[in-house]
Amino acid sequence: MRLFVALDFSPNEKSMILKNAEICKKSGVVGNYSRVENLHITLAFLGEVEKSKLGIVKNALNSVVNSPVEIQLGNFECFGDILVIRVENSDNLISLADGVRNELKKNGIAFDSKPFRAHITLAREVKFPNGKKNDLLSQKVSPLRSVKNEIVLFESTRIDGKLIYRKLHAKKLN
Repeated sequence: MRLFVALDFSPNEKSMILKNAEICKKSGVVGNYSRVENLHITLAFLGEVEKSKLGIVKNALNSVVNSPVEIQLGNFECFGDILVIRVENSDNLISLADGVRNELKKNGIAFDSKPFRAHITLAREVKFPNGKKNDLLSQKVSPLRSVKNEIVLFESTRIDGKLIYRKLHAKKLN
């Protein structure tokens, strides 16, 4: 099973985030855009995990202690050929990501140990029209402020060629 832990958005919030992808498309940016239902903020990417360890992962997440987290969108940014919306880091958001990762580590669950960089992936394999990259990256993102009160364990799978994220477990933050 290919797993990750994330903050999810409501359908209304995802529609608001999608408006930013539309700005990019109208600016001529082409790429493999994320499906609206797949928009999220990854806290920890676990990759392939044996199904027999699913209970251990859930127990680790149930052990995470953190208050709800306020999310505020930042600006457009690129990680190589990946176009993202940066999420403003708050101490509470960083604490949550650290808490998730620490509980996974304590329970012997491996995850990608790259430093946490809060973002929402809009598109992969992006190509910018000549001279337009800096123009797009300097544009303001449609604002979104939200309070997230749960972490979600997702399974990433492909069905009929589509990338589908299926919720396997949720843990309320309080």
